[in-house]
Amino acid sequence: MKAHTYFNYCLQIFILVLFLGFAIDSFAQETYKRGVGITPQKRLEWYWQSRLDANGETVNAMALNQKALKVAQKMTMPADGGERGFSGNWTFAGPATLLPNYYSGIGRVNRIAFHPTDTAIIYAATAGGGLWMTPNHGTVWYPLSDHISVNNLQGIVVNAIDPDILYILTGDGETSGKGNLDFQKSSVGVLKSVDAGMTWSTTGLSWGEQEQVSGWDLITSPDDPELLIVCSSEGLFVSTSGGDEWEKTYTRGIYTACFKPDDPNILYAAGSEYLYFSTDAGGTWEDSIQVPLFEGNKGRMRLAISADNPDLIYVIAGPGSDTFATFRGLFVYDVQNDTLIQVSNSPNLTVLDETGEGDQSWYDLALVADPEEANRIMMGAVHMHRSIDGGMTWFEIPKNGSNTYHDDVHFLIVHPITGSLYAGTDGGIYYSPDFGDHWTYISEFMSVTQYYRIAVSQQDPYITIGGMQDNGTNMKTANHTEFTKIYNKDGMDCAIHPLDDDLMIYSSQDGEFAISFNGGTSEDSLINVKSLPGVKSSWVTPVAWDPNNADKIWVGYRPIYYSTDMGQTFNPIADTIGGRMIMHVGTNNSNRIYASDVYQVNGNNSVRLWSSDDGGEYWYPCHDAYTFPDSNLLITGLTTNPDNSAQVWISVGGWNADQKVYRSLDGGVTWSNMTGNLPNTPVNAIIYHDTDGSPGDAVYIGTDIGVFYRNNDLGNWKFFSNSLPRVEVSDLEISYVAGKLRIGTYGRGIWQSDLFSGCQGQLSLNEFNQFTGFSYEFQANQQIQAQGVIIDGEGSEVRYRAGNLILLKQDFRALTSKGAFFKASIGPCGAVIDE
Repeated sequence: MKAHTYFNYCLQIFILVLFLGFAIDSFAQETYKRGVGITPQKRLEWYWQSRLDANGETVNAMALNQKALKVAQKMTMPADGGERGFSGNWTFAGPATLLPNYYSGIGRVNRIAFHPTDTAIIYAATAGGGLWMTPNHGTVWYPLSDHISVNNLQGIVVNAIDPDILYILTGDGETSGKGNLDFQKSSVGVLKSVDAGMTWSTTGLSWGEQEQVSGWDLITSPDDPELLIVCSSEGLFVSTSGGDEWEKTYTRGIYTACFKPDDPNILYAAGSEYLYFSTDAGGTWEDSIQVPLFEGNKGRMRLAISADNPDLIYVIAGPGSDTFATFRGLFVYDVQNDTLIQVSNSPNLTVLDETGEGDQSWYDLALVADPEEANRIMMGAVHMHRSIDGGMTWFEIPKNGSNTYHDDVHFLIVHPITGSLYAGTDGGIYYSPDFGDHWTYISEFMSVTQYYRIAVSQQDPYITIGGMQDNGTNMKTANHTEFTKIYNKDGMDCAIHPLDDDLMIYSSQDGEFAISFNGGTSEDSLINVKSLPGVKSSWVTPVAWDPNNADKIWVGYRPIYYSTDMGQTFNPIADTIGGRMIMHVGTNNSNRIYASDVYQVNGNNSVRLWSSDDGGEYWYPCHDAYTFPDSNLLITGLTTNPDNSAQVWISVGGWNADQKVYRSLDGGVTWSNMTGNLPNTPVNAIIYHDTDGSPGDAVYIGTDIGVFYRNNDLGNWKFFSNSLPRVEVSDLEISYVAGKLRIGTYGRGIWQSDLFSGCQGQLSLNEFNQFTGFSYEFQANQQIQAQGVIIDGEGSEVRYRAGNLILLKQDFRALTSKGAFFKASIGPCGAVIDE
């Protein structure tokens, strides 16, 4: 085996800390360009800035959130009684369909797998929405992992002999393809299901909260379904026991692996520099060959082999850099002659077009060979390109009207039975029956949209808009899950004026804003303030509309800019005041304004929060209060009492267990810690519910594991997440006209629940609003009906209590053989349900 350089993780962590210290300021000045790699990097920077530990370093967030969820589960059934009967009744609000749907993507799909015999059954591993299955080739999709706090997936394997056995590789390796630790969404290992995804268990490959490992690929042997291969930043792992036991057989980072079609004992693997060879299915590694570098730069590689000529291994290699205009190229290794030849390196297939700069192959790089024709290969990056001569010449796949696919291609695979080609993209799944000539979108009803921000109408019970990662801004206008796309690029912050639904503001990355005067039918661009000298924006730049004066708009640049003529002109306030994290205008007093930004102090991030009670003339530094949270903890949300804007609440990100939520009753002069019994998970959003003081201080927060609620009568927080998937909640809005709390999630679209109101009259329960492996307490004043519910497995603790009737219908099942607990009782709502 040739010698290589090991990953220097200590050095990488040091570089990461330095980078994060300057991230917000340095990236604020970058210009958005498709295909140069900076867009996915900035997105990840935004994601992690509120999820760092006390030392400013990244963590295994998935593992920590699993731990926090166990704490939250116990909060579902508080021991002190009180308002026990209502913990939310969440339902999906969309989007399931986006119009126009030929390019309006639903969300990112990282990997695709097929049922071994039924060609209509397809599985999709997504970036933030977990695992999905369609029984009818994409007409409808069903989630298989909403009940576990594992939403980022990088691999899916279906057992070829027993298709009820599934394996998933956790984490989002697409976000860490540069081979280092910056901004990775770490894996907790491989999970296994033996009941087609109904329940999941850990396997012998499991990583905990102290381990930061990127999982990049999960494959199985074509000859032995018990043989599994995992490629990761920690090396290559092999299981010959269906996941029970694993052995690390290679210690350097491996991106991908594939078996030789005519010999399942031969396994090929690729890292960032070398192609590796094994003749015993990955048990040992006998040789390797270096894939030539470009100006000394290593980069992610992908492999493909055609059954038509299994002695040719195609290797596509990116440079792993944002700054080079030529990628390393397409190589072919000839097994018979033991030679590696560069077939082509032009045009640059990894960027938007031939003249594009840089590369983002570390984020999206896919390669596949036609099993029937070895010279016909397809690659995917920002766009797709096809070659019919073994990679010597390439042609970009055209996009023509409805015959199109979404940018940023992460995975390509040929169906082993039908021969159709499938693509996993930032917008979902597309398939082609003719190897790329025609494409059909089949991701409707997958519902894996990642939202940054949402806004709701206070005039219409249905109108909702939201900014989506990769897929623009979209709008819901009726009581269904169909949304219409109204703005392009990555959708960011947005607003609907509370007095007029026709007035909307929406934005794309780095603070590019537009305003609509006709309810989203068309828009006008706001003046490009961010292009002015000295102006800094952020990835998600906030906007605040004066709730009492539609002419006045505040935009959270640094310095803050405001308009008094509905965006026709903008003016700055004091140069030192920024609002790139938070901009908020009080409801009962529009002169009360809050703004938050992050500054560099001695090379470290320092969070600042200001308040003004005179419309922005003078600003009070709230962060100077000794009771204010630590300066390195990002303020993720701010809300005020609509009846008294001096009563302000803030939410805090990060992993400091006792610093999650704070309250000030005097406009930010003094602060009280309201964290209480909250588990240690980042809090991403907060909103105050106007109850006219009864109960007082009614507040909802959105976290990485769901929604929590408190009021002064409860005295502490309760887990307000019944029927809600275990997903990151990125934004909260209250539609008073609908009586609903709506949330934007980072992977499962928009959901809504009735507002907290004690016990409900009636409840109807099924498998879609109860998940196995979790604790629930459902109470109703009158009756509960339950059907199709399967309660099974350790951790499933379900209790029903109703005033006069509990009806368990014929298909209801509550299995306790694996440690589950179930009890139903008749009694007054709100009482403690005895064991």
